[in-house]
Amino acid sequence: MLFYIVLEVVVLSRIGLWDISQLKSTIIWGMTIATIMLFQINNIIEDSHFFTKAVKDSIRFTVFIDFIVNLYVFSLIIEFILVPIAALIGGMLAVAETNEKYKPVQKLLNDILIMFGLWIFGYAFYHILSDFRNLAKIQTLKDLALPPVMLLMFLPFIYCVALFAQYEILFTRLQFIIKDPSLLRFTKRQLLINYNFKIRTLEQWAKTLPVQSFRNQQDILNSIKKVDEIGEHNNN
Repeated sequence: MLFYIVLEVVVLSRIGLWDISQLKSTIIWGMTIATIMLFQINNIIEDSHFFTKAVKDSIRFTVFIDFIVNLYVFSLIIEFILVPIAALIGGMLAVAETNEKYKPVQKLLNDILIMFGLWIFGYAFYHILSDFRNLAKIQTLKDLALPPVMLLMFLPFIYCVALFAQYEILFTRLQFIIKDPSLLRFTKRQLLINYNFKIRTLEQWAKTLPVQSFRNQQDILNSIKKVDEIGEHNNN
């Protein structure tokens, strides 16, 4: 993930949308939004509207973060305290959202972030009223545009991570179901050829495993074809 974010920064720097003054907001974005999304990759399979919701929520939050860290800078001591705390709370919240049993912790962390956000918003609003001319600067517009652009560039990475995880889990399960090495290799190859980036169709095929009995290659092809037919029927 860190390597991918660095690649994003390099690309944006080449086209003039990133400079060293935006390093702090980039680090905060990576420790909060990017990390939280990485912990939520399982939701991509379960929620067909995951990316729509993620884009809406993350853009609101990333614009707010960038607005604060670029327009209104706290003293070094305050930032040295606030940034690690915000990153820690964000990471804890990402973990809490992965399991229902952590619901009380998730609620507490959300309340903390809300109070923290309201305090910062009040500070920012005060400076907006007292220094409105700063909002008209071109650099300000670039700073505000950076987080949403980085988010949109980040989505393909998140999808590929979720897809890789799904294939990895499925291939591990297949080792216990298909004992013939050659048939196992054939199955993996056919799944990659037929489903490639279709993560939800792959999940539908995985759900049929408990009732499948694979004796030969034709059984594999028939199972894939059946899931494809179900998918086409649902789309129609």
